[in-house]
Amino acid sequence: MGFLLAIFFSFFTSSILNRTLPVSSKTAVLDVFAALQKTQELFLLNSQSVLPSKRSVHDQEPFVSSGSSLSYQIHSRLAIHETSYNNYKELTLDRLNRGSIRVKALQTWVDLV
Repeated sequence: MGFLLAIFFSFFTSSILNRTLPVSSKTAVLDVFAALQKTQELFLLNSQSVLPSKRSVHDQEPFVSSGSSLSYQIHSRLAIHETSYNNYKELTLDRLNRGSIRVKALQTWVDLV
């Protein structure tokens, strides 16, 4: 029995040790400062004058080219749903509040199971 266990163990450890990681893995650097600046700039923009109205976004027809492809014009989430937040702090606090509500709901579900 011990012999079979040794063979079984050596088979799986040899297959694990022979694995190699891909050499050409690509990474990207996230510029946190620039990302935060872009987010803050969104709140500084006057959404009525810069972004299209909700009605114009929903009423647009898809652009169909002469080929077989179909394409849609993509808009930011702010164009479809106007934000009610005055600054980034309000947005963050609201996200934290929604997260805590989700946690409470999950905890209730776990308690019931």
